[in-house]
Amino acid sequence: MSAIINFFKNRHLERIDYADLYAYFDEMPNCEVTADDEQVTMIYHDEQFDFSYPFYITKRSRVNSIYNISAQYVNIRFLVEIPEILPEPVSRQVLSVVDSVCRKFDLVVYYEGAEDAEEFDMIKMMNYLKNVRQAYIENNENCEYYTLPRESISHLTNYQQVIPFLKEKIQEDVFMPKYRILGKEGSRDAYLVIDWKLGTQILLPPNLDFINIVDEFEERLLPINVFLKHTERYMYELKNYLPDTQLLLLINKGVKKAGGKMRRFKKHFISNDFKELKIYNIIEK
Repeated sequence: MSAIINFFKNRHLERIDYADLYAYFDEMPNCEVTADDEQVTMIYHDEQFDFSYPFYITKRSRVNSIYNISAQYVNIRFLVEIPEILPEPVSRQVLSVVDSVCRKFDLVVYYEGAEDAEEFDMIKMMNYLKNVRQAYIENNENCEYYTLPRESISHLTNYQQVIPFLKEKIQEDVFMPKYRILGKEGSRDAYLVIDWKLGTQILLPPNLDFINIVDEFEERLLPINVFLKHTERYMYELKNYLPDTQLLLLINKGVKKAGGKMRRFKKHFISNDFKELKIYNIIEK
């Protein structure tokens, strides 16, 4: 059960030009457009959080309760499907794309629970996605979702959004990893981890649970508190890049010194019996 948002056009405005709509998505570097006899499908890929969601132009209307909608609005058979499980900051990112489409083509939206087609409103739409998520979880006992603390999700989303900015500001050959999210069968808890290739310069984002140390022979998972206990003295803290967020930079001689602590880490490595999760598996704890 995805969250579905349908787009309508006020009949007193200029009619929608489907060629322009098609071209709008086709020109996006992170969007794949395909077509068949039934619909045009535009798969939008969110590169920051590595997940996709589809927009459709359909041959037939898919709007429920079409007779509730005022005659002043025209059904243009255009909709978007949003994953039912997403953290709130990522949902807001998706809705910002929806908002941009509405502004570009003078569209209004209609969704389950709305009394009529209406102007896009971020607060209303966030509440709609929240209600869809709650209903999905309540009605699907075995649905797969995991939880992270709200602060961890906030730092994850903020950091991954500013990675391009950080790369411009830090004039060093530094790896800026995206978070990986791990979970275990039988638990709702999720964990944040990054990979560190032994011997390379790296930026450590906040709220990590583990660091995965990679060399040419193997990978070993280490609790982040153990890693920082022995290596934080070799790092530089980057201040004023993200509000209330600690970013640690491991560069130059510090890289070699941190790598020399492998003997200290040895007894603290843990078995990696986790599985990889996606952002659409995560909600706030």
